[in-house]
Amino acid sequence: MIEGNQKILQQFAERTTLPYVPVITVGWDRRPWEKGSLPPEKLSTWYPDRTPKLVEEFVGAGMKWLDDHPDKATPQRLLLLYAWNENGEGGYLTPTEADGTEYLKAVQRAITAKR
Repeated sequence: MIEGNQKILQQFAERTTLPYVPVITVGWDRRPWEKGSLPPEKLSTWYPDRTPKLVEEFVGAGMKWLDDHPDKATPQRLLLLYAWNENGEGGYLTPTEADGTEYLKAVQRAITAKR
């Protein structure tokens, strides 16, 4: 998912004159909501390898894009993270019993890292 997103970000950098706000997905898996209601070929795409380390890498890639394309970023250097609390869909940063605050720490490391 990270590699594919970097290609999309590069396309925006090459093709638009408008400011762009990169979107980083911290996870996605709608299967719990779709199970039993859709045939397998209709199920959503999901990202099965979500870890704090991969979230850190993905957010870091978004930060690097902002660093590399100041002319394409907004003046505030905005970066959107999907999502804070989509726990049922695997897109969340909220602390959990299983992971504690590891995802939040991963985001902090990514945005404060020297590049």
